[in-house]
Amino acid sequence: MVKEVYAACSGFLDCLRGIATPGLNVGTEKRLFTRIISDFLPSILTIAGFITVIVIVISGIQFILSSGNPEATATARGRLIFALVGFALIVLAYAILQIVNMLFLGTGVAA
Repeated sequence: MVKEVYAACSGFLDCLRGIATPGLNVGTEKRLFTRIISDFLPSILTIAGFITVIVIVISGIQFILSSGNPEATATARGRLIFALVGFALIVLAYAILQIVNMLFLGTGVAA
């Protein structure tokens, strides 16, 4: 009797098709990747924005406390420039990801 049940399947994956998984709804690989990106990207951008604001505040405090010292002023200015350039790169990466999603996947990342 056991051999008759296994004889109905032609392979391992064919035998697994009849198993019901009501809580597991992954979909295709393309949807899974899009879902992972859309779930984590807003969090990453929020953290990056928060870190950028902190670095800008620290640079401003350092600039004020430099008291005309050219080396400290240059360090604060450099930190500020790197923070702004880094944040601009993160925003551009998000924009490029949105464009790629719309063109190739037909979906947009939820922000």
